[in-house]
Amino acid sequence: MQVIICYDVSSNKLRTKLVNYLEKFSVRVQYSVFKANLSDQKIEEVLAYSKRLLREDDYKFNIYKIWESCNKEDDVKLPSHYLVL
Repeated sequence: MQVIICYDVSSNKLRTKLVNYLEKFSVRVQYSVFKANLSDQKIEEVLAYSKRLLREDDYKFNIYKIWESCNKEDDVKLPSHYLVL
């Protein structure tokens, strides 16, 4: 299933480790946002890794599942005033 992974990690060392891990199986779409196609098992693995790595209270790590209907490019068109050319 398609997912969006986003994070807010203040520590440079931890953030670098997290990015290196995420880049192995996902595509970076913004500075702290990745998109991936993951199984439920892989999602659990990613969550477990993030909990082990990011033990501090001041971090945020979220995985959002994308609805199947949003996977089609036709369903995700933005009005022209939202596009930056």
